[in-house]
Amino acid sequence: MKRVCVRGMVSLGLFMGLCYSLAYGQPQIFDKVVYRDAKDGSTKTAEGLLKASVAGFQVFRGEKAGEPIHPKNILAVAIGDLPGVERSSIRSALTKEANGEYEAARAIYRQLNGKPGLDERTKRHLEFKELLLTNKIADNLPPGPEWEKQADKVIRDWTTFLLTQQSGWELWPATVACARLQIERGLYEDAARTWNRLSKNANMPPDAKLEAAIQEIDLLIRAKTAYSTASANAATLLKTATGANKDRLTIYEVAATHASGNKAGQGIAKIRDIMKATKDPLVHATGFAMIGELYLTDNKPREAQWEFLMIENVLNQDREEVFKALLRLVHIFERQQDDEKVRKYRDRIRQYRDNLLE
Repeated sequence: MKRVCVRGMVSLGLFMGLCYSLAYGQPQIFDKVVYRDAKDGSTKTAEGLLKASVAGFQVFRGEKAGEPIHPKNILAVAIGDLPGVERSSIRSALTKEANGEYEAARAIYRQLNGKPGLDERTKRHLEFKELLLTNKIADNLPPGPEWEKQADKVIRDWTTFLLTQQSGWELWPATVACARLQIERGLYEDAARTWNRLSKNANMPPDAKLEAAIQEIDLLIRAKTAYSTASANAATLLKTATGANKDRLTIYEVAATHASGNKAGQGIAKIRDIMKATKDPLVHATGFAMIGELYLTDNKPREAQWEFLMIENVLNQDREEVFKALLRLVHIFERQQDDEKVRKYRDRIRQYRDNLLE
């Protein structure tokens, strides 16, 4: 929860800084990108123009490009100037958004995007913001038929966005948002296809495409209907993978090949051996998740519960992994008919959704 609070404070600080700059008429407002340093885990901020290309997710100041940032390490983005859009309009939308007035903010973005002559970057970002707020409005609904209806509509809207937009840094958070809703609706194979499209996007950098392919494998295993495809995909990527990604892919291959045929126990033992050989927290989170999945295939929900609790309470650096663990815990407590914990973890899920929409 501490990391969640820090990200919220960072996002608020970026918003306040952007509003201050807009109010006092500085000559140019840059994008502000808060990210986690891949080497030491520290939080850093870069200012410039955020772009995604085959070279990486980078922040530019003129022609000078900053260091490539893995998209999973981007914690928050405060957009700067958008060509063709007045700062006062963006300031108004950001103010309403910060106050939770999502409907009003969404209307501003929609109106701005209707202006003729806007360039591609501006139109893409305005559409992204409108969909992001539509997502947040749906997320505020209580569980039930209306939320399901609205969530399904948002999934369709995100899918259309991802099919029509072929470039831009917004494709990563849009994919995360779409896949998260699909996972929450139990559509694991659909979520896998969402990540698959990004993994094949020629405009994305190699690290983003690799991570997207890894996410696809993860979801194919959780779907419990495509173990052979997951195993084959992992084996292919293992031919060139290195470091933590190699360990994660090895875990996925083990999980996929041992998920059926009464081999879950063997798979769990092999995964624990892989985890013992590294201190990388993401490898450990992947290991606990796949051990949990193997326990579920072996009809041992109580044993699976402890694996997912480890991700929630200890190895909680990766936001998507935590969210998937929370969903599994809800399903486990439903099977145990523990209504109090079901309510508790459904509330946790509602609180955590915003962490995946930054």
